[in-house]
Amino acid sequence: LITRCWDRNPEVRPTFNEIVNLFESMRVMFDGTDVAEFKKYIEKLNKTTKDDEKKVKLNKMKAGTMSLREIIDDFSTNGLPSSEISLDELWNIITDFIERSNDRVKLAILLSFFFETSKLPDAVKILRNFPRNSIPYRVIDKLINFFPSNKRQKKNDKEEEFNIDTSIAVVCCRNNAAPLVLSNATNERDIILAFEVISAEDVSLDMKKLVVESITQSFHKNETGDNVKISAMRCALALKIPEIVPIDNLINSDNLLIRNHAYA
Repeated sequence: LITRCWDRNPEVRPTFNEIVNLFESMRVMFDGTDVAEFKKYIEKLNKTTKDDEKKVKLNKMKAGTMSLREIIDDFSTNGLPSSEISLDELWNIITDFIERSNDRVKLAILLSFFFETSKLPDAVKILRNFPRNSIPYRVIDKLINFFPSNKRQKKNDKEEEFNIDTSIAVVCCRNNAAPLVLSNATNERDIILAFEVISAEDVSLDMKKLVVESITQSFHKNETGDNVKISAMRCALALKIPEIVPIDNLINSDNLLIRNHAYA
C-alpha cells in the first residue's frame, strides 16, 4: 500500500476512500497488529464517522443548504433524526422550508414523515391550505391510515380529535380521494362532505365501487342520519345510479325532507 502511494504514476496511487476501505476490511495491517484491538478501533471510528455525518446533515438542514429531495431521501432511508434533535426543533426547520418552497408535491411528501408524530395536526393544517389536486396520492394513502381518530395512537381532547378528522377529510376531498373518506369516516359531517364533493365532481372508475358500497350502506344502516341519506340520494343521482336507492322506503319516510327528495 505504501509503495502504491509513492508511485510516480498518479493513476496507480489509491484514493483516500480506497485506503480507508482497505483498512476497514482488514485487508491491510502492519505485522504484529493486535487484530481484536484493531477491529474495535475500526468499529469505534465507523460510529464516530456516522455521528459526524448526521451532525453535518443537520447543520446543512438548519442552514437551508440541503435540497428538499436530499431531505426526503434521507428521511426515507434513516427516518426522522429524533435522537439528534428535538421534534419541535426539527419541525421549525421543516416549516422554514415550506415558507421558502413552492414545490407542493415534495413538501407534501416531506410533511408525511410527521404523520406518526404529535405534529400530525400541524401537518394536516398546512396540507389543508395546499391548492386542490396538488398532493400526490401516496401522501393521501398514508394520511388516510390516521383517519378517523380511533386509528391514531396519540389522543388529544375530543373536540380537537373531531377537528383533526374533518381536516383530514377536507384534504382528501380536495385531492380526488373523497371515496376513501366515505370508506373510513364515522361522523356524519365528514360523510356528508364526501358525498357532496363526489356529487359535484364525479369519481374515477377505480373508486366508484367504494362509493356504491357507501351509498348502499347508508340506506340499510338503522343508525344512519336523515341528512346522510339525503346526501347519499343526491350522490346516487349525480352518478346516474338511481337503481341503488330504495325509493319506496324513502317515500314512506317520516321525514318530510327525505320524502320530498325521494319524490323529486
